[in-house]
Amino acid sequence: MQLTPVLALLLALTACQPTTLGPRLTADPEAAEVASLLLADLDLRESGANRPLRSALHALRIHFAYDDALEKGAFSLQGSPDAGYSVAAADLTGWQYGAYELIERGGVVFVHPEQTWVPPSFCLECIGTVDETTAPVYRIRGTHIHTMHPIEYESTLLGTGPLAEIRFQRLVAWLLARRQNYLEWNLLRTVDADAWMSHATTLVDIAHRHGMLIGIVAPTAFRQQNSWFLVNGDDPRPALEQIRDGLDWLMQAGWDYVNVEMGASEFFSVPDTEQVSWLNEVARHLDESWHAKTATKVHATVNQTAPGYGDINFNYIAKFADPRMGVMPHTVQFYDLYRPAPTYDRTDFSDLRDFLYSQIGTREVLYYPETAYWVTFDIDVPLFLPEYIEARFNDLYRLRDSGMDGQINFSSGFEWAYWLNDFAAAWFAYDPGTTWTTPLERALSPLGSSAPDAVALLSDVIRWQGQHLLEQNGIRWLIAWDAADDIGHFVDIHGQPSRIRLYELAASAVEELHQFEDQELAQMARLRDDLEDFADRWDGIDVKIPADAVWLFDEIAIGLRATALRAAYIEALYRGVHAHELAERTGNTLWRSRSDEAFEDAATLLDQALSVVDRQRAQYRFPFDEIAVDRASFTSYPFGYLRTVHDLWYWRREWRMATDRSGFNFWDSLYDLPSSSGL
Repeated sequence: MQLTPVLALLLALTACQPTTLGPRLTADPEAAEVASLLLADLDLRESGANRPLRSALHALRIHFAYDDALEKGAFSLQGSPDAGYSVAAADLTGWQYGAYELIERGGVVFVHPEQTWVPPSFCLECIGTVDETTAPVYRIRGTHIHTMHPIEYESTLLGTGPLAEIRFQRLVAWLLARRQNYLEWNLLRTVDADAWMSHATTLVDIAHRHGMLIGIVAPTAFRQQNSWFLVNGDDPRPALEQIRDGLDWLMQAGWDYVNVEMGASEFFSVPDTEQVSWLNEVARHLDESWHAKTATKVHATVNQTAPGYGDINFNYIAKFADPRMGVMPHTVQFYDLYRPAPTYDRTDFSDLRDFLYSQIGTREVLYYPETAYWVTFDIDVPLFLPEYIEARFNDLYRLRDSGMDGQINFSSGFEWAYWLNDFAAAWFAYDPGTTWTTPLERALSPLGSSAPDAVALLSDVIRWQGQHLLEQNGIRWLIAWDAADDIGHFVDIHGQPSRIRLYELAASAVEELHQFEDQELAQMARLRDDLEDFADRWDGIDVKIPADAVWLFDEIAIGLRATALRAAYIEALYRGVHAHELAERTGNTLWRSRSDEAFEDAATLLDQALSVVDRQRAQYRFPFDEIAVDRASFTSYPFGYLRTVHDLWYWRREWRMATDRSGFNFWDSLYDLPSSSGL
């Protein structure tokens, strides 16, 4: 690589002078570019750091060495506090991974793309003497930012402007600190096409300068949630011509991948033989005309079949496509490939797991799980579900010797400590190791002497959630339902775990009501008590941490408390409807008083929860008006992704259904259902 005059000057200054600019960097000629990248990215992170970052690193000396014996993404660390450190690699990602690893071992934590925790003093002794080589288990380690949802990166990735570019560069730097090498997002048909193409080209260039692969999701005919698509049934041109023209337009930006989705939506298919022909043309044209790659999402749904291929699940017809078409088998929510998954009208994902294994060695296979689902399941309720961490470890640990090419993690929001799920999922994609607690130790290290207790307690929470929420399906009581869920329930299509609805409980016979009390209400009460205990125990941790790390403790404390209040609230509502119906059927006034008491409890809990969720505003990294209010959006949702949190909209919808049973308003919705569904 050619050493620019500016870079040469920077390296001379940092190598020869103890200065507050820090860290002091030198490099082999092949690695010279990484020094300027790292310094620029550290500068961009200053605004999100609790204390000056560059000056904290003034004593750290790093030499970037070229070693072509190392595979891409691998790095070697050698050195000591006195002698300085060498990071050897064969590519840009390896050098950056190694540098960020040294910086984090010294006490800095790159918590979130917009937030960095810097310790009071950088600890060279904590790095110590090192001589080690690290290599990735999975070749592709990616993050999918789901811009079909109105999340914090919607305007960054679909809008334009200098702030979007700065946020994007911070996102790329954070992904590199987390040892990722791929990033993608969804294109929506509501963008200003010309302005977006210019912006996208800039973003692709930023990623490529960092050695990152970059992709865009552009489905064939998938219309759900304002998705952009390649094949328009109203266009008189042949479908394959539309595909070629659409891909040629997209590739102006220089994508490494253009990934697609099958069907007209998650729940509605298109003619199966046509779909395979479209997949073939996408794969052929990208490879032969652009030397780019592609993969198709393999959805979790089970209600569509492919008559042209023996009536198999429509989603599995991807196995009949050109082998240049990769596959992205997709699990949803906090479920994994190996344990129960009573969602999307399933009992588990064993068939998807079999499909994944069957395609290894045939085509590129990129597992596509989630760290936040968003729609009524987790972050927008709000629920704090670190069980996602165990699930993501469980999959990648068991798949590590399978020959699978990698993982692209579906991310749908970072606030409410969901950044912790992404932090851990990225860690496991590089090397899952042998335990899912390791990234927790790194992420919670700012808590100082309280960190071990915090890691131990959060690990207990995760194990409990795995047993009681996932395996015993307790999650069905905590999630929310919106109009789409209620309508889907009527036609027996579910996008989440099902439960008896309030209106179904109200129509139950006396015997059924007593059975509900013995089983379901008893389970809800146990969830309530256990979750309250976890929240109390977290509050009771002896917090001997720096004042500028209290936010970390509080963010998790608020999440645990909100989840406990959610369990108590839903139990009170169901208890109230249950007692009301027994009073109506038996005439027993005792049941009437119990119903009144339950609804009084629910009202009190609602007020308490409103106060708790309001406290979380102080932790947000993005402006409240971007993420938590009604606003214009490229998505089909006219609000930010946390809008339902701060007035507890789903809780209030349930309150209306529980206390005004004149018809149970299924149509009570914040967004246009047909548009969101792709109809």
